[in-house]
Amino acid sequence: MKYPKEQRLDIGRRIYTREISKADAMDQYKISKSCAEGYVTDYKRAHGIPVK
Repeated sequence: MKYPKEQRLDIGRRIYTREISKADAMDQYKISKSCAEGYVTDYKRAHGIPVK
């Protein structure tokens, strides 16, 4: 399922801040592990947080 940029950043934020786990996000939003990880990376880049 394709989400708009704002929602992808929000999902990334929720995972990054541990509001929800990556597995919970995958289940709740019907996304793959790589998508969940990508959303976190997008969130970090958008907020100037270093990406490993």
